[in-house]
Amino acid sequence: MKTHITFKHRESGRKRLFFLTVFILYASVVQAKTVLGTMVEVKTRTPITNGVVMILDGKNNLREMDVTDSLGRFGFENVTLRKFNIRTYRYGYLDVSAGPFSFAERDTFLMMVEIMPEPIELDSLSIEGSQINAYLDNVGFYGRMKKGQGTFISEAEIDFQSPHSMADLIRNIPGMMCLSTGGDFSTNIYSTRYIHHEIPVHVYVDGAAVDPEVLNIIDPNQVRGVEVYPSSIEAPSRYRGNWYAGGVILIWTKH
Repeated sequence: MKTHITFKHRESGRKRLFFLTVFILYASVVQAKTVLGTMVEVKTRTPITNGVVMILDGKNNLREMDVTDSLGRFGFENVTLRKFNIRTYRYGYLDVSAGPFSFAERDTFLMMVEIMPEPIELDSLSIEGSQINAYLDNVGFYGRMKKGQGTFISEAEIDFQSPHSMADLIRNIPGMMCLSTGGDFSTNIYSTRYIHHEIPVHVYVDGAAVDPEVLNIIDPNQVRGVEVYPSSIEAPSRYRGNWYAGGVILIWTKH
């Protein structure tokens, strides 16, 4: 005897309604009660592997469980129940609950279970990050930036500002001042904390001390990053020198 049954299933909470078709064949054979079946995807009929099939009693207590093989097959032998329910589970697919089904002596219960894919809802994910330059990382630029002392200007910020000179890049930093020296278009850069002492800032390019006049000839487009410390006391100890005054500018180039 062949029975064609359509189950209507409603998920609690989500109120998602779908229809699942199960084909059941009853055949009298010379063996104890047996359940054999195949689990497939409802539209493509592709076998579902690692699907869980459970046999439950009338009170929905678990009595038997099997996992589908590479061909989607599952089976139970020597089932003692006269009536049973079927429940399935497979990650990424809607669960199925069906039954009760009658189970006479020496019956083999054959079924094909068709299950429907379930859209998997993932938690929202926010990714924030910034490009890390290996050279700046190696010289400690990012580590010092995390400490919050001084002002740090990255290559991306330099590109955004498009300054014509280093003075254009530095003049708006709190605690710094740029003074033009006249007709040669050169500029002296001072820390406002020491302007009355006329102490120029101490400049380092790629870790080496240079004359502050170098600031007038460095092309900002050749710079990866800049660190500005209006007070040399705030600067990294290796760049303070013996002055402890005047401010410090560290320039890291695209050498």
